[in-house]
Amino acid sequence: MIGDRDTDMQGGLNNHVQTLGVTYGFGSAEELKQAHAAAIVATPQAIPAGISQLMA
Repeated sequence: MIGDRDTDMQGGLNNHVQTLGVTYGFGSAEELKQAHAAAIVATPQAIPAGISQLMA
């Protein structure tokens, strides 16, 4: 699940999928960390690297 808010992370966790937070949307890195995002990226270009973190 890729999202920019805590509710996106909760949706991923509730459905047993990995979560990737993005800080270029509405939410902050702190909000995403508190929502237990498995990885966080700051730009769309960083999404592939974030996905790699999830697969490690």
